[in-house]
Amino acid sequence: MPDEFTIAGSLSHPCFDKALVIGYGNPMRGDDGIGWRAIEALGGQVDPAAVRLETCHQLTPEWSDPISRARRVIFIDAACDAAPGDVRCRTLSPVAEGHPQTHRCDPAWLLACAVELFGRCPPAHLLTVGGEDFSLREDLSATVASALPRIVARVQALLEADEAEAPPVKPVVPEIDRA
Repeated sequence: MPDEFTIAGSLSHPCFDKALVIGYGNPMRGDDGIGWRAIEALGGQVDPAAVRLETCHQLTPEWSDPISRARRVIFIDAACDAAPGDVRCRTLSPVAEGHPQTHRCDPAWLLACAVELFGRCPPAHLLTVGGEDFSLREDLSATVASALPRIVARVQALLEADEAEAPPVKPVVPEIDRA
């Protein structure tokens, strides 16, 4: 996790001025690595003072803390239920339904955790790309690789809209019942 987001257990020094973009999946399973490849592609195209780029194999509950501290969060993942190369973007809301597995969480559930544990969650989007080949390989299929520029453009558009629209975010600190 990035240092800016992991100040031990407090909201006293939040980083509400940074967006957080998380690309996740398995880069050793072909198109499942699209999140990682998108983060690599974004690396030289975003301002590191304004955007934190991260990759992980799976979303875990530990992400709820840095999510709560972000100005905006964008998740990037492969999808099995879309046509290969089809890029979809949807706005996320916190959803606390179900019981995620210990090592795999849904982005909407993580947003709910951010609210429950840290008192806020930022605006959030999920970008998915329909996968074609999830076999053991480190490269993307040609179809999914050709979607990479559209993913990068969509992330940049979301970040630019955020800059144009959003006023500075004020922290929301939950009351703690100390009874």
